[in-house]
Amino acid sequence: MPTSQRLGDRRAAVRFEIVGELWGTLQVAQTVKVLNLSAGGMLIESPVTLAPGSLYDAHVTIDDRHMVIPVRATRVTPLMPGSAVCTAAFEFVELPSDVRNVIDRLVGEQPDESPAGEP
Repeated sequence: MPTSQRLGDRRAAVRFEIVGELWGTLQVAQTVKVLNLSAGGMLIESPVTLAPGSLYDAHVTIDDRHMVIPVRATRVTPLMPGSAVCTAAFEFVELPSDVRNVIDRLVGEQPDESPAGEP
């Protein structure tokens, strides 16, 4: 064992101490509940707080078709004060026409839930 290596240090590679700040990003996949969906965006319930204005890649599966849709969080509302669980409104940043067609078809298949006589 080289004398420069401390006892109990099992690292195979050298690590460097960071002086000051070094920022990075971390992508974490989190399952969320989609509350509603339209051609313009969607409302979700998330077990973790999201940052308004942040960009995300939403992974959505409709009819066994997996789609990755770039979205922006436009509004984030905690379900209870101090809770990490929240609802978040997302707008679609870029929606390819084939994905829009799938969403339009899905939304068009939904029954009208408004009471009779109301638009």
